[in-house]
Amino acid sequence: MSESVKHWIALNMVLGVGKTLFHRLVSTFGSPEEVSATLMQLELKGSIRQNQGKMFVANCNVDV
Repeated sequence: MSESVKHWIALNMVLGVGKTLFHRLVSTFGSPEEVSATLMQLELKGSIRQNQGKMFVANCNVDV
């Protein structure tokens, strides 16, 4: 499985990211890989949390 496909799948597994938000994120950041990198940065800052292996956004307002 290619890295690109892995990022698409990972983004689809983020709780609270439905079809519309998925497409908005990819449109804003350019690719699922870039969205994943941004999510990882937010997780390091404590804006995103994980529960039972799933990632979700907690009270995060991000200006792009």
